[in-house]
Amino acid sequence: MSCSHQIMMIIYFASFLLTLFYVGLIAYYGYGWYRTRPFQPFTERANFSKTVSVLIPVRNEEASIQATIHDILKQEYLNDGMEVIVVDDFSSDRTRQYLEQIPDKRLRVFAMRDFFNENQLASPKKEALALAVSKAKGELIVTTDGDCRMGPHWLSTIVRFFEHYQPKLIAGPVVYQRSDSFLNAFQSLDLLSMMGITCASVANGLPVMCNGANLAFEKSAYDKVGGYSNNTYTATGDDVFLMLKVQNKYPGGVKFLKAREAVVTTEPQPTYWALFQQRKRWGVVFVSRSHYYRSFTRSVRSFFHVTCWGWGIIA
Repeated sequence: MSCSHQIMMIIYFASFLLTLFYVGLIAYYGYGWYRTRPFQPFTERANFSKTVSVLIPVRNEEASIQATIHDILKQEYLNDGMEVIVVDDFSSDRTRQYLEQIPDKRLRVFAMRDFFNENQLASPKKEALALAVSKAKGELIVTTDGDCRMGPHWLSTIVRFFEHYQPKLIAGPVVYQRSDSFLNAFQSLDLLSMMGITCASVANGLPVMCNGANLAFEKSAYDKVGGYSNNTYTATGDDVFLMLKVQNKYPGGVKFLKAREAVVTTEPQPTYWALFQQRKRWGVVFVSRSHYYRSFTRSVRSFFHVTCWGWGIIA
């Protein structure tokens, strides 16, 4: 057998393995998605006994923050059972002034510059969230972003889901608001696929991602896993790292809320460069979280090693 023929055989076999792996992965995620039953919030009785703190870290969100706060304050939830905490992450625009124009006792605003020196923080968003959690009075913590919109049943759906299933952490669905251009349509489809993977991986017992724009967790669970500590070396990943720590501490304690009423919408990246920078940040998070999957990656590596050895590709 000639050398070129051997190379072609290796290429064909590698292509076959990759195709098989891709088909298996799609089947794996499809199975997880379809086994997750849609949650029907209005068929579940709820006593709303849990106090809830909605946390929003913001930086330069003057264009959207008032609309976001307005949506949250209009939620179908008991007024004395909910608070909103906004932490201004060194904004250079009028975000803080706009927040101060909202006269509602449920809204509490803190400024990072009153607690930290910006130049000394490797991960300002994680520090902002940690500050917000430390100030929160609620037993259930819900996080979102300053450019998000949500329907009036968003919070009550989360609480109903929490009371029904008693999870430690809830990953909620997030979609983009607009798909009026090729870039926005691409991002919308991409985010929908990531929501599918989030739901499926949680259902299959190996959660791989979640989105901090729609995340809820028990404050007691947050405290027991150490919150956002031990991963402040990356600027992003607050949501994923916390989810993985909760999953490791409480196997099966992470749930995905598959309900239309729980959807949060947000704005897509405005340019290709901004999208590239976003994905680069996400890539850093993926590499940094790999130690959470050591046993899984060892199993996959062993599988490919044994398979290749069996076909005579490696000695």
